[in-house]
Amino acid sequence: MSDLISRDRLIEKITKHMNKPENADIKGIYEGFIRVLKCQPVACDVDKVVGQLEEFRAELAQFGADGILTDMLEIVRAGGKE
Repeated sequence: MSDLISRDRLIEKITKHMNKPENADIKGIYEGFIRVLKCQPVACDVDKVVGQLEEFRAELAQFGADGILTDMLEIVRAGGKE
């Protein structure tokens, strides 16, 4: 199991808590935390990884192994999820 989390979902949950009336006095803390989260780099740039792997397609095709690249790209695009 992976420890990767969705930044957007986390921000969504924090925003939900931030907007509760009982949290009005600490809203600034929530907003600061959201700003920090938005500035963090993603763990993996899927488009960049796919582009780098695509560079090997012709080379793999020479050996009849380009099918494995297609499988690899599907895994990368799915984020490791089945």
